[in-house]
Amino acid sequence: MPRPTKKCKWVLWATLVVPLNHVTQEWYIPSYSNLKPNRISFGAKGLKIDVNDSSSPLFYALQKSVPIKSISMRGRISRFSEPPKTMKEGDIPDDCPLRLGLVETTPGGPSWLQRLVSPRWVKDLFELFPNQTIKKVTFLTIDPYRKVGSLRTHPKNSLIIEQVALSLKNSGPFQLDYKFKEPLTTQAIWLQSDGDDSHTRFFVELESLKLETMN
Repeated sequence: MPRPTKKCKWVLWATLVVPLNHVTQEWYIPSYSNLKPNRISFGAKGLKIDVNDSSSPLFYALQKSVPIKSISMRGRISRFSEPPKTMKEGDIPDDCPLRLGLVETTPGGPSWLQRLVSPRWVKDLFELFPNQTIKKVTFLTIDPYRKVGSLRTHPKNSLIIEQVALSLKNSGPFQLDYKFKEPLTTQAIWLQSDGDDSHTRFFVELESLKLETMN
């Protein structure tokens, strides 16, 4: 008598290359209502973020929610200075040269109350995805202040989880390769550079951004 065979489920992974040298319709560049925005430019060398005592989000909308298994990001940070060694933990500003966020959503649009009381960045995402509700944002951060592996829920919004993926204390090139324990079903990519708390100026040049996704 033949033995029953198990069905194999094949999972195909593909690499999505995010365009950085020109603006496409997937890019959305909003600003915070109470902060000076960063200056964003796209060119032959990639995406450039000019931070000057400023902060603003930058969203790249995916055509549909896809599981993301890993990310690979390469670039350079210029004119960034090392924080003082005497800085105490309580004095650490909530600034980072670069955060990369994966935005997870759930079906169903927001309620009128959510539209009314949500922070500006959530309302911006509501505009991008009117039939979705924000579930969670997982940030991988390049952080000059905290140790790699440090994890926190953002003190101003419980939807945001941050993990330090790379420590960079001075200007120079960077390479960030990160594989998630479980794929994150992602609707948008969020890039964020901040210098408003520390009143600093620096430049971020993003040369390459690749996402390993499931077809």
